[in-house]
Amino acid sequence: MLAWQVLNVRWLIGVDVRIFLFTCFVYTDNSPAIESIYLSTGDGYNHPSAPAYHDGRIANNDGLKVFRSIFSRGEFGGGEIRYGLIDFVNEDGALDAWLNYGWGRCAELSIIDSDADYSTRQVVLSACIEDLTPSSDVFSLQWTPRYQPLLDNPASGGLFAGTGGLDGGDDIKGQRKPRSKGLLRNITPVNLGGRVYAWNYDNTGNRVATHSIDAVYYNGSPWTFHADYPNAAALLAGPHGGNGHYSTCKAESLIMMNGSVSLNATITMDVTIEATAPERYAGTLLDYFLQDAGVPSGDISTDDVNALDTDAPYPLGIYIRDETYADICDMVASSVAAWYLPDRLGVYRMAQIKAPVAEQVTFTRLDLDTVIGINSFELLNIAPVASSDYIPAKEVRVNYNKNWTVIDKTNIAAAVSDANAEFFSKEYRVTDAVLDSDNAAKYLNSQVLTHDTLLTGESEANDIRDLIADLYSVQRREYEATIRYDSEAISLIDIGTVAKIVYPKLGLQNGKLFNIHGVELNVQTNIASLKLWG
Repeated sequence: MLAWQVLNVRWLIGVDVRIFLFTCFVYTDNSPAIESIYLSTGDGYNHPSAPAYHDGRIANNDGLKVFRSIFSRGEFGGGEIRYGLIDFVNEDGALDAWLNYGWGRCAELSIIDSDADYSTRQVVLSACIEDLTPSSDVFSLQWTPRYQPLLDNPASGGLFAGTGGLDGGDDIKGQRKPRSKGLLRNITPVNLGGRVYAWNYDNTGNRVATHSIDAVYYNGSPWTFHADYPNAAALLAGPHGGNGHYSTCKAESLIMMNGSVSLNATITMDVTIEATAPERYAGTLLDYFLQDAGVPSGDISTDDVNALDTDAPYPLGIYIRDETYADICDMVASSVAAWYLPDRLGVYRMAQIKAPVAEQVTFTRLDLDTVIGINSFELLNIAPVASSDYIPAKEVRVNYNKNWTVIDKTNIAAAVSDANAEFFSKEYRVTDAVLDSDNAAKYLNSQVLTHDTLLTGESEANDIRDLIADLYSVQRREYEATIRYDSEAISLIDIGTVAKIVYPKLGLQNGKLFNIHGVELNVQTNIASLKLWG
């Protein structure tokens, strides 16, 4: 049968041809410089409702895949995301102009019936194009998460000019200006010269406010508060107190060490940046730093932010110098045993990791007697993953209430109490251990886990310790599974979903609960490859 006859038969019997549309913004040498590329699978798409003709040049299926994973190697924080290359036919050289384009901008992949209105397309992937790899007949484009380049930037964009005054001296020229969030103990502010110190700037280098300055120390010995001034000029003008006193400008996060005694020892301080505890919760902080990096608020799930703050209502504190936004978000999420990651549409999601307790979907092998229920999917294949990342634990502890400036005990002032000297000389406080004698007896290789956090309170640290101890209280197994799904159910098999696996072997005959922590979607074949643990 000829191609035109096949198409005619499909039209006669009402069968729609599903095609993929690709749209991408690029920088060109034309005017205007930003242009759009429109391409498709098949023979092209030219519906009157479309913004332009989509030339049928998409060549392969690999670029229609996206893999996302969290809790890889048993680690909390930022997950992993990667994409296949998407190839375009260029045998005629029509795409050669691409060689001079600037990439790195947003792209979208959607699916649609070939004769449907453009508004009916279903977006299946929203990301950026990182780079072009050309060959004689095929041009390949590499996807990348839309906002990952933003998160790879240093969180502190301001540098000290070293020109004197509040721009600092030559000794700090070129250093990044520090940033502060939450409740912080014993940080070392930057010496600007003239007995003035600073610790809190925004991402462009402007001084920003601190809610309270709780203590100022000289070699661990507290100085006495003198007065707070409304701005930097008033602080510099005084009047000032004598030796052993300090003045503040909370509005611009500055202090002045008063008097004339030589300042030849370590100056540290305790500060609280925000007025209320909820502003220091992990979900709120992740939302803040993602937006601060440049992620639009609409591309961060507000429901997830609120849910994480509800699950982990624990104040944190972080002092930032050279870290990237990704570094910071990793530390914040890890502190409350959480993950954050963009979904396939580029919207940042986040949640606390917990042991699976109630199934949301079921994956099962089908036979003649199987009845598929609601939220049930066909299990095509399943195989165990060789991994030592989930060996049960015999001891779990959590580090909390970080001391940001460790001082050797020999350098701490003699008048400092033993308790304070002990605090200043150690980086963290440590919770009591959760001990599991059964695991210690059963598994000679059972783990001893100590988890670093930015938590400031002991009770909150105990909660996270107990959660981690629960995750590692039993032998967890990891599996790779392949399932068949339909496009309408794509959200049901996302990361964090609890799945019940029913399989005639591997102890899964009666079903077992797992968390989905990795998803690779092939949006053309409707086959999903999953990673599960439980």
